[in-house]
Amino acid sequence: KKATLSGLAHFIGGTTYFNQKKLKQADQSFRAAIPLITGNDQLRAATLFYAGLTNHQMKNLKDAMAFTQE
Repeated sequence: KKATLSGLAHFIGGTTYFNQKKLKQADQSFRAAIPLITGNDQLRAATLFYAGLTNHQMKNLKDAMAFTQE
């Protein structure tokens, strides 16, 4: 449960950075969140979506595809 809350904090940070167009920081936050939220399917789906979108906007298409296919 503690890991999930930590993952949620990283997700919230990531979405905040994403909305501020701070894509590098958003990417770091989403990548930190992913291994922590394995038990929460809804949060995991949202995190993977935003991680893919962030990497797409950073023109990192290989990682963007990997996140959307997970």
